[in-house]
Amino acid sequence: SFAFHPVGAAGRSLFKHVDFVRPAALEQLPVPWPRNQELRRDAVRIPSSDDSVVAISHGWSYQVHPDPMGSEAASMRSLID
Repeated sequence: SFAFHPVGAAGRSLFKHVDFVRPAALEQLPVPWPRNQELRRDAVRIPSSDDSVVAISHGWSYQVHPDPMGSEAASMRSLID
């Protein structure tokens, strides 16, 4: 049976407002990464109890895009390798 990750204790509404991107999907994203609204729906999923969940927060160096050169993406990808 499917068991939610403990992060699900925040309530089902969490999954309406936060997307959890699969590590394999991160590796396939083009640089610069697309906006969240432009992600393919199969790139995200609700984590199960067996998944590790990592939250990343970083400042935007540019007003139009958080990482136009892909330097932040490279750092984030190294965390999941």
